[in-house]
Amino acid sequence: MLSKFIKVVMLTVLAFTLSSMYTVGADASNKVMWGKTELKLGQIGKATITENTALVKLESDGSISNIRALKKGEEFRVYSYKSNHGGLFGVGGGSYIQKNAKVKYETPSKSKLALLQHRSTKENASLTTEDVIQQFKDDGLEVGGTFDLENKEFGNMRKEGKRILIPSLGEDAGGRLFLFKNEKDLAQAKSYYDELGNAGPMFYSHTHQKGNFLLQMNGDMSDANFKKYADSLDRIE
Repeated sequence: MLSKFIKVVMLTVLAFTLSSMYTVGADASNKVMWGKTELKLGQIGKATITENTALVKLESDGSISNIRALKKGEEFRVYSYKSNHGGLFGVGGGSYIQKNAKVKYETPSKSKLALLQHRSTKENASLTTEDVIQQFKDDGLEVGGTFDLENKEFGNMRKEGKRILIPSLGEDAGGRLFLFKNEKDLAQAKSYYDELGNAGPMFYSHTHQKGNFLLQMNGDMSDANFKKYADSLDRIE
């Protein structure tokens, strides 16, 4: 009897272990790696630090200030580019790396981009904007009222669009969550918001994407708080 019980326990443990190994392997195989980092939708390039330099941010008066030191060998995803200050590579969260001889910039190959689009489309085939909003709530993030966006807001390019109110940011303030039909349309919408921010601090807004989802939030939200929403979106499966 005891030996039979031990055998059942061992078989159960083995099955669980094999299941875990398969899940981890499947997750890893779904990633499109580019050097040390995973290639993400919306990423336009990669910055590799060849000599120690600095991570910077843009101040409201247009000047730049250092955030922290960057060490040789570090790699960063680049999501946008600004021409001021000799060139600034946007690496997310309102942070930039200055274009200079200490930084090597590269763009992804067409084959990697095609593979990324294919896998992202499969991943997000059954997810909706309601799923993402529920994920925000499950993660304890502030979510006020939500309602469908008017058709004039990329209605001909997207599958779904939601307005998300964040009461702590003020009356009728918050952001938008889009689910686009494809990566090309998403990139166009993301570029619209990112370029709008170049017109001045009052027009700046945060953007983040996963698959064909695009999250846009009011620039009055802190970088740290927006990162919580971005991380929550990244966790959804």
